Amino acid sequence: MGNALINTAQGEVEVVAGERLRFGGSGNTNAGEINNFGGMVRFAQDLTNENGGFIGGRDTIFRFGGGLTNNGEIGLSVGVHDILGSIDNTINGRVMVAGQSTATFYGDMTNDGDIFTGQGSQSVFLGDVTGSGNFPGTGTVEFAGAGVPTATRTITRDT
Repeated sequence: MGNALINTAQGEVEVVAGERLRFGGSGNTNAGEINNFGGMVRFAQDLTNENGGFIGGRDTIFRFGGGLTNNGEIGLSVGVHDILGSIDNTINGRVMVAGQSTATFYGDMTNDGDIFTGQGSQSVFLGDVTGSGNFPGTGTVEFAGAGVPTATRTITRDT
């Protein structure tokens, strides 16, 4: 689609295995749900996940070409998740990696909210990570980029 996504609180976008969905416009907003079950969802420009908005799925690829501002929730469960593009996880934002998942974040991450990694799951950050947010949960968190965040949980950085 060449246009922007304006997904209201009652709206739902769903992609299943083998499908690809691309939004080419700028000013993308999500107040509803974006569910990805094995496909790829791509935003060529910026996306704001509003307070009350949900982005998630199983075995996902999300590409945020213009970056993602997350004021809502991102839920990644079961499988491998590739998240490309920079993310600003605001004070209201929550990212959850659970259900024996591995989520790899390829862009820079500013975390002023929560990034939860559940038992048996793994969150991998390949870009710089900054912010004063929390990293709760008992799963594995790895930082491979240059930045190591100030967090309430002690997390080691692989060197």
